[in-house]
Amino acid sequence: MIVALCLLAGAVSAGWWMPRWLRSRDLRRRGPVPLILCWVLSAVGVALAAVAGVVLLLLPSHGSFGPLLASISGCWDALQHGSPPEVEQAGGALGLALLGAAACRLFVVGARGVRRRARVRREHLAALRLAGRADGEATVWQAHDRPLAFSLGGRGESSSPRKGCAAISTAMP
Repeated sequence: MIVALCLLAGAVSAGWWMPRWLRSRDLRRRGPVPLILCWVLSAVGVALAAVAGVVLLLLPSHGSFGPLLASISGCWDALQHGSPPEVEQAGGALGLALLGAAACRLFVVGARGVRRRARVRREHLAALRLAGRADGEATVWQAHDRPLAFSLGGRGESSSPRKGCAAISTAMP
């Protein structure tokens, strides 16, 4: 009976407080998807807890947890005594293999990202060089009167000011 009443009390308190807590979240600083997901999951959790509480109250013995507690106790005893050394060695080898695979995957994904960023940078620099006039290796002047400049970082850094920037730099003492 205690478990059933706890489930019902939890369902009532979650049903009362979760909507207020979710409404108080600031949507300007977060996306709405996690909040909508929390809203739906909390509604499902409240409904399941309420149904489980009512079912346990309606059962004649209020749900017998004796066999469940006995199996949990047996599992705890087995874990306390430990496992054979061969199982621990196999688990360690499996963990080491998984760690190595994760490190290789991280390296491959990182290298792929570096190559992709370098290719995009080269494409942007080629487009700027087509549209502008190169002044040395690092500066590409764009023919436009509005003063604006931007820089491409990385190896062989480059900047691309517009013609309006030249007027500003010559007017400044």
